[in-house]
Amino acid sequence: TELRERERHLKTPVVLNVCEAVVEILASKGADRWNEDLYASFCRKWGLSDDDGNPRVGEQELFRINVALCHVLRLLRKQGLKIGHWPVVPLRYRQNLAFEYDGEIFSSLWRFERLVARLVSRKPNFGMKSEEVCARLVLAAIALDGIVFDNADGRLAGLRADDVKLEEVGVIRLPTRSGKRPKHFYIGGYTGTCLKILLPRARRGAPIFPQTWQSGQGKKKTERRRALEALILRLWNEEFPYEDPPQSLDVCYWLRASRMSLALGGMPALLLANLAGKIRGAQFPHWNESIEGSKSPENERECMRLVELHALFPDSRQGKRKAKLGSAKRLRALLHRTREDWEKENADRNERILLDWLIWLAENKRFSDMTLSTFRGHVYVVANRIFPLPVEKSLDELSVEDWETIGRRLVTNDDLAPSTRRTAMTHLRRLHEFLSERGEAPPVDFGRSCFKVPREVAECGVPFPHEVDALLDLLDAEGKEELWLATVCSFYLGLRCEEIVHLRRADVQDGYRLSVRVSKLLSSRRTIPYNLLLPEPVRSRFEILMERTGCRDEYLLRSTADPFLPMAPWQLSKAMGR
Repeated sequence: TELRERERHLKTPVVLNVCEAVVEILASKGADRWNEDLYASFCRKWGLSDDDGNPRVGEQELFRINVALCHVLRLLRKQGLKIGHWPVVPLRYRQNLAFEYDGEIFSSLWRFERLVARLVSRKPNFGMKSEEVCARLVLAAIALDGIVFDNADGRLAGLRADDVKLEEVGVIRLPTRSGKRPKHFYIGGYTGTCLKILLPRARRGAPIFPQTWQSGQGKKKTERRRALEALILRLWNEEFPYEDPPQSLDVCYWLRASRMSLALGGMPALLLANLAGKIRGAQFPHWNESIEGSKSPENERECMRLVELHALFPDSRQGKRKAKLGSAKRLRALLHRTREDWEKENADRNERILLDWLIWLAENKRFSDMTLSTFRGHVYVVANRIFPLPVEKSLDELSVEDWETIGRRLVTNDDLAPSTRRTAMTHLRRLHEFLSERGEAPPVDFGRSCFKVPREVAECGVPFPHEVDALLDLLDAEGKEELWLATVCSFYLGLRCEEIVHLRRADVQDGYRLSVRVSKLLSSRRTIPYNLLLPEPVRSRFEILMERTGCRDEYLLRSTADPFLPMAPWQLSKAMGR
């Protein structure tokens, strides 16, 4: 009854019919566990496959039915049904399906699809204002093109001209999360038309969207959100003039409804999800496949061997210090054992060479002081193809021109941050050095200027003292003393993140000075007269917190896993970012 009520707006109730078929099959077999045999019976009953198991429908229909089946099985699992087989769809990049259910959106989904139809009924033109075109582009990209990850409108607002490719099929490049590598999305004709109008109006090197759309002020809504919500409200009033708009009619509603429409086979029919069951949209491979090589399923299976090497690494810390490569004897033994297993499995030639390179690094006394986390970075670089490897050639067959081509392409790859490219070039030089020692690589001069990545100075906004004081008041009111101390030490005393987490109570001496004993550089270890740098109210609160701290050897910012260890720098950065 519940499913029938939720799907009353659909001509063919998908989830309800699937649920009835599943219950009928379980009852006829008297089974309490869903397995492959029952799934085969389900496919035959629905006409998805013939008696021999051969598919009789296309991927679109199979995807639609399997998403509904996943939802039904999750509901029945709560009632005690055991699941031994989950349905999958033979998609190349994502095989696990997701179904995000939202009762409020589900019951009014037909209204959302009417709003989308109203949106595309008016095509953008060159006489339309830029703000109107921008708002239509964002809503169309979310509802029609599968760009439904969190803060999709904010990522779209940062779109630049070189992130857009409008040829036979339009493609745009967007980062799904801050600091992550951009992914590429196909776009439809409506979004492409909006971009064709906006691109000539954008300034060279600047975002396509207005500058006021980039960020907000405090807790106020951004200009972007106000413009988008005004357009959504206008679409509602045009489509449903005699109905009051719901209070939740905002950009978040548009995103949630778009996800639900995708999951039910709406617009578009193809939906991809990550392994955590979260809808990510229609993601497609990189443009320049000639640089990164073929992304065939065979190649991806080969890459998995290198990815699995991460499981061999022990904890990167030994007590309070980072573990060194020279002391990781067991890791070297595991790498040798893995090398023997790969020989038996007849692994790819390039992968065996790369594993030999890692073993060479682990056994070379020159790298004995390398930390395990840095050594793990070598595995990450080759496993994720940060520097593009040849597809048709073995590494020991590369010519001078091939090595130089790989280096130049890595240096000029704008999809990677400059620091990532510099690190990858270091790894590439070490790989060439290893092959040269074995007599399998020609001499190449990687010291030339064409192989150097220029350093870039990051642009950032400098907070004002009154803004920091407001943040300190908020942290103090919420009882977040560790974050309060971190904010004071970073803004007023100029400490780095790693320096802050290694501060102890004993480092605050004589009531006026602060000793920085752990720093990135030896020359950066220093003593700071904090009483001269902190304003009076902040200094008083700082000294009160120091008096409340017990043991002198106790860290001011402690790890949640072990109170005797300092907080990890990345944890502090993440907490402050939130």
